[in-house]
Amino acid sequence: MRYLVFLSLVMGSLHAQCNMCDINSAPAGAFPTPYGFNPATLVLPSGKDTTVVIYFAFPDGIQSGGFTLYPNYAIWVDSLRLDIGLLTLQNGQPFAYNSSNPVAGGIHFDQMHRYKQYDPSDPNRKANFVVYQNPGGTPGQSPPIGCMRLCVRTSSTGGVDTLRLKVRAFISGLGDGPGKDTTSLIPMLFSSNAWLDTTFRYTIEVQSPPPPPPPPSVCVPNISQSPMPYGFNPDPLILYTGRNTTFTVYFTFSDSIRQGNITLYPNYAIWVDSLRLDRGLITLQNGLPFSYNPTNPALGGVQFDQMHRYKQYDPNDPNRKANFVVYQNPGGTPGQSPPIGCMQLSVRTSSMVGIDTLRLKVRIFISALGDGLNKDTTSLIPRLFGSNTWLDTTFRYTIVVMSPPPPCSACMSSSGQTPVPYGFNPDPLILPPSRDTSLTVHFALPDAMVIGSITIYPNYAIWVDDLRLDIGLLTLQNGQPFAYYSADPAQGGIRFDQMHRYKQYDPNDPNRKANFVVYQNPGGTPGQSPPIGCMRLCVRTSSTGGVDTLRLKVRAFISGLGDGPNKDTTSLIPMFLGSNAWIDTTFRYTIIVTTVSTALEKSSGAVQAFSVSPNPAIYEAVARFSLVQPTALVLRAVAVDGREVYRHAGSYAAGVHTHSLSLPAGIYTLLLETPAGSVRQKLVVVE
Repeated sequence: MRYLVFLSLVMGSLHAQCNMCDINSAPAGAFPTPYGFNPATLVLPSGKDTTVVIYFAFPDGIQSGGFTLYPNYAIWVDSLRLDIGLLTLQNGQPFAYNSSNPVAGGIHFDQMHRYKQYDPSDPNRKANFVVYQNPGGTPGQSPPIGCMRLCVRTSSTGGVDTLRLKVRAFISGLGDGPGKDTTSLIPMLFSSNAWLDTTFRYTIEVQSPPPPPPPPSVCVPNISQSPMPYGFNPDPLILYTGRNTTFTVYFTFSDSIRQGNITLYPNYAIWVDSLRLDRGLITLQNGLPFSYNPTNPALGGVQFDQMHRYKQYDPNDPNRKANFVVYQNPGGTPGQSPPIGCMQLSVRTSSMVGIDTLRLKVRIFISALGDGLNKDTTSLIPRLFGSNTWLDTTFRYTIVVMSPPPPCSACMSSSGQTPVPYGFNPDPLILPPSRDTSLTVHFALPDAMVIGSITIYPNYAIWVDDLRLDIGLLTLQNGQPFAYYSADPAQGGIRFDQMHRYKQYDPNDPNRKANFVVYQNPGGTPGQSPPIGCMRLCVRTSSTGGVDTLRLKVRAFISGLGDGPNKDTTSLIPMFLGSNAWIDTTFRYTIIVTTVSTALEKSSGAVQAFSVSPNPAIYEAVARFSLVQPTALVLRAVAVDGREVYRHAGSYAAGVHTHSLSLPAGIYTLLLETPAGSVRQKLVVVE
């Protein structure tokens, strides 16, 4: 016969001694009904001293043949054991009951044990039992209950163990009356043993310790993130005080340098051993000073897009060597193919604000003149025409540690900033990469909607719980995913001009509710008084460019026909003429993260004007250009990664011309090139 025991956990504070537990102070619901384990598995953290109180209930009645019996129960405390041993007592001793002094041990029940005979054939065979009397009463509704306090230490390694409790179930008489005799654990009834031994098994899981944070991954150079013609991105680097931060810095070296009358196209080598800060406002995340770890860069806090090389740097001493990360000049079109790279920093910022300077010592060297491919980087001490062809310099990169921004404040709607008749302002939203930004987006919702032959003037409710981005090019400034924080919008990164309301949205279920920001249609002159609002975004842009879409789920609803003022917004599930007077839709707002300039770069050549529309475009756009004289020209579209995805060449007379082009979704630079020069425009294509 098998029995289940339900155990309910209550985590307690650590005790110097393992005190007796008390069933009278058990929290509500501690004892399961009618019996069984609850939860099925006891889950504990690894490597901890822990005190756990386990409440349990035994079955009130059991079936034996055609009889229902109401037994007492006795736990053989001497036999408590674990299969593996993932728990010990807090003093490090093996897990076991201390019958000499339970308080000094690590296992204590709600009552003291008894030393009882358990073998009817031998009066000397005795053991320690904690005995639970069946209280009697209403059959099936008065189970024996108890508790056990464990003061244990969990293993430093995770795993699953089983606690085995040997239990004797016994009866002294039939029926379910109170005051059942527990004097003997070896009762007889009708000349037969009226007891049975069984074992209860309880699963204990010790959770494995969390893995250490992964080392910073190697960054990947990105031409779209690399500043032109040279420099760092971002520049300066702006960080907030007292935070662990991981970020990527992209950099570009000069493609060419002038040396007298000669133009050189050098390679570059960063002396990573010499990386240093002037003031030390950032450290590694483990608290160690900011430095490069040449033994294992992956375990340090500074990592480049390639491994360092251990190279000789003094031509007069072959033993003078250091670690360098080397960037080969790729060659190609002079002035248009700079060496690019990146470094990933996993750092902790100081609690003090200030400005620091990261100094990167760099060796500039050439192995030959010209701008050919595959420039040799074997030696950092090359010579040409009997002279050294290398030069050491220091690049300085500014780091600003500043106080974090204040909580994201609510915005204030403004009719002067609101687009008419409806839409967003700005549209699209264009942001630079790798920036913490706070901005306000103003919007107007349609004043009127046409449903069949009826014009209605609805209210609107934005489902703020459902705000989401398709790609995720924005996060909150604390690095958390972009989402509305309904518990306290001021501490989140998305604020509206009014507080949200917690409203029922399903007419069939009053428990289905969500958070909405509700905009009442103001009424007035039909078609000229749209509901307006704004949202303030305190966000961090991705380090990579792209086009994202913010989706706002919106419920449009009416409480009556007409365009009068004071439309009721109490219910989001109104009924009108026996039908639902609401509809759900989704508004889409384009967000672009890009480094491409939006200004027209004018030249003094044949092109007088150059524009592109619509912008953003949906697959197809029209380029419009005005020429002051006849000329041959090339129109090119270049993606953010430098790929040419469209080219058109032709000869045109003076005057205004248009040209249509179809492109997949993305961000492009349109280049209009003539023999006299070139102009460019940014184009965004969305689906």
